[in-house]
Amino acid sequence: MALSDQLTKCRTIILFVLISLSGSLQAAIITVDSSSDAALPDDNGNCTLREAIEAAETNSAVDACEAGSGADTIEFIPSIEEIELSAGNLSDFDNPIRQSLTIVGPENNKLDIYGDNLFSFFYLDSFSDNQTFRFSNLRLYESLADRGGAIRIENGETVIVENVEFNGNTATNGGGAIFLANATTRILLTVRQSTFDGNRAQGPTSGGAIRTGNNAIVGIERSTFVDNQSLESNGGAISAFSNHLQVETRVRIDHSTFSGNLTNNAGGALSIAGAQEVEVTNSTFVGNIANADENNTGGIENGGGIFVSSSTSLIIKNSIFSNEDRSTLGVVADDIYQVGAAVIEPITSLGFNFIRNNNGVNSYFPSGFPNANNDYVGTSTNPITPSLTPLEDHGGPTRTHRPNTLSSPANAGSCSDILLDQRGFGNPETFRRPLLHPEATLGPGSDGCDIGAVESFAEELVFPKPEEDLLCVAIQASNGNIVSFCL
Repeated sequence: MALSDQLTKCRTIILFVLISLSGSLQAAIITVDSSSDAALPDDNGNCTLREAIEAAETNSAVDACEAGSGADTIEFIPSIEEIELSAGNLSDFDNPIRQSLTIVGPENNKLDIYGDNLFSFFYLDSFSDNQTFRFSNLRLYESLADRGGAIRIENGETVIVENVEFNGNTATNGGGAIFLANATTRILLTVRQSTFDGNRAQGPTSGGAIRTGNNAIVGIERSTFVDNQSLESNGGAISAFSNHLQVETRVRIDHSTFSGNLTNNAGGALSIAGAQEVEVTNSTFVGNIANADENNTGGIENGGGIFVSSSTSLIIKNSIFSNEDRSTLGVVADDIYQVGAAVIEPITSLGFNFIRNNNGVNSYFPSGFPNANNDYVGTSTNPITPSLTPLEDHGGPTRTHRPNTLSSPANAGSCSDILLDQRGFGNPETFRRPLLHPEATLGPGSDGCDIGAVESFAEELVFPKPEEDLLCVAIQASNGNIVSFCL
């Protein structure tokens, strides 16, 4: 992008931020000073999370909580480390959260909110009023709900989730951690630098961690999904579902890791059905399992990594797939499978993918090491396996798989326009992600980037915060070059 274009983009962003801030100057900051939980009213002279939400919703003081005033923020005193619910759901169908709200835990440590496998947390329903909800620096664990154990999003909301851990949440009917309803007004969901671990969908509606509905735009960035399960329907980690051809749902997954998720049906990591646009870039899908119970309830071919319907536009670039389908019938589609007698939308490879087994998608991913599209692709008789570390802490806010050799998928990808990998690491000489090890062999067409979510030999990069009156920043890289970028 030309510098003039970057400056224009930065000015637009700053103008947007200033406009947004000007509309929220009167909003209140409500500080929770007690980890206790009791039914309302509870006039005991402190401010609990339940009371803070009520104060924000009613724009009136509740016990020791300051009165809300518009798009409020709830924060916590540093001594609070965990809040255990004992007085019922924090919000639900009868008592939803309707007004814009930010709930933020401590900056350097996540605040735990515990549902005791009995209660749910955040039911968001602004009645198509386009409210915005933000959740950050939280650990939401062991909640229980019909749909969306931790967060349920109903209609027209913008929801931003950043640096949040979802652990062991359960939905009896879909979306173990987050559920997006079929909306008449578009829902916008952004998930960044978050972890979904051990969430479960038990009923006929799918999505072990996340289930989307009609009319949604979903962005997932630099996040990890591990050991999530959809026991009776599709999508061990995510089910992107739309049953309305005229109301499109779009999903973009970038620099994210899917590991060890499973379903007893189709789509060990990701199931996509309906009129969708789905893009997967710079991501790693490893060890996810379809048809885990081996009873073939999902059909003959299920897609251990991704199961996609014929009406979905699926685009894949610079991503790793090494998964498993335990179907005992017909052709097993370990990694990606497209279903449908007549293909309406093709799967598009933008190159530099690593596919263990191309059964079910060999027309899109012909075998080769690499093939003409610079994809590294195996077959059922000659599968290829990426050399990766176990899922563990390699730096950054989430666990990842890192390439552990100097051969593909290392140094065989393409991502020169990317600043950072999933962890926030990159090349200190260029302040871009690609980093070719001096002893490595560069793959055909590669710029030195590793395939997948992680750059092997990269270092953590810290970008300076610009002065208030600056639009762009110039920094000196370790090789002496001056690198300019906009924030």
